[in-house]
Amino acid sequence: MERIFFDVDTQSDFIKKDGALSVPHAEALIPNLKRLTDYAIKNDITIIGSVDRHFDDDPELIKNGGQFPEHCMDGTMGQKKIPETTTKDIIFVENKKYDIAYLNTTRKHKQIIFEKQDYKVETNLNFFKLMGLIKPKKTFVYGVATDYCVKVAALCLRSLGLEVYLIEDAIEAVNIKPDDGNKALEIMVNAGTKIIKAKDVLGEVGNETRL
Repeated sequence: MERIFFDVDTQSDFIKKDGALSVPHAEALIPNLKRLTDYAIKNDITIIGSVDRHFDDDPELIKNGGQFPEHCMDGTMGQKKIPETTTKDIIFVENKKYDIAYLNTTRKHKQIIFEKQDYKVETNLNFFKLMGLIKPKKTFVYGVATDYCVKVAALCLRSLGLEVYLIEDAIEAVNIKPDDGNKALEIMVNAGTKIIKAKDVLGEVGNETRL
């Protein structure tokens, strides 16, 4: 597969202003997120991605000694992906071991989303196996948050030897410290990630990518 889009955690609890762990200014990304999703559908580009799916006993949560408050809890509206990044042909890959035969069937879908209980997408037990089956060359990354899940996703994809393009007007940082987002970008660039804008992917006429 030549190219994929990689959608990081575009869920209501992160994107919406009233979300349980809302990323500041993330709602402003929605038009570009929708444009990217629509473009992928129109041009038959597979969207790979991730979502948090948390349970009461997850170590990541503050109440269990972790660093994050409750968010994207299983069965809540906040855990759902926003409509603008959800397609009709979506499959969620749970964080449990599947055999290769099953993982091969997931490749028929145009939107494949890894569920995780940690902010690192590679903690899904099927991530590396499925990426090895899909074998993309270029990945176009977007979503939230730049200084957390987006950063680790981009670095993980780079570690697989993929070309990684980060769409800077389709990402947003938490910025607990004012420069956290910029530092994350610097780390990703130093690892070989290329920074682009949505228009560089969508093109002037919206018929094919420039990259």
